[in-house]
Amino acid sequence: MKGKMRSLLELSYKDSSENIIKNKGEPCKCGKCIPCKIFGSSAPDNKSKDDNGRQQGPTRLVVRDSFTTAVKLETELKSENTINRITSEANPRNMERVPRGTEFKFEMIFSVFEDEDYINFLKLLDSMKLLEDSYLGGSGTRGYGQIQFKDISILKRPAEYYTSGAKEIEISNFGSLPDMPKDDEFLARIK
Repeated sequence: MKGKMRSLLELSYKDSSENIIKNKGEPCKCGKCIPCKIFGSSAPDNKSKDDNGRQQGPTRLVVRDSFTTAVKLETELKSENTINRITSEANPRNMERVPRGTEFKFEMIFSVFEDEDYINFLKLLDSMKLLEDSYLGGSGTRGYGQIQFKDISILKRPAEYYTSGAKEIEISNFGSLPDMPKDDEFLARIK
């Protein structure tokens, strides 16, 4: 999921999408664009000391494994068929997939080290919206892999949470991504 969100966000920004083309499809490694700042970037290929503008420190986003909320994960086999347009020969096959409506619970952790990270948190929400309009996994152009984020909780853990046992702060709960505001008031709440 993290890789797909990164890819979609990279393609939505001119600088990073140009870097993908230049890198023959590899993720952007500039360390300066918004996707690199959120999802991280590897060390520069050149061993230059010039890191002007590159984000310092660790990646801001950690995406934990997701697990189904059901007791047992059920999958289904969907029969498909392709027909050779010249010979009319059928080529049946089965695709294993997760059934529609299956719910998964997961956690993302976004670390804030500098003020710019608050704005980039809002860009992370954009990447989640982009993913809802795209798909996860294979055969997305045939309708597989559509997802929806719901029951979203945003919690803030200040440094005191780790050092002196302070409580985490509940910023908000939202039913879905469209319910989340992206304005100055919301930005002030997460700061």
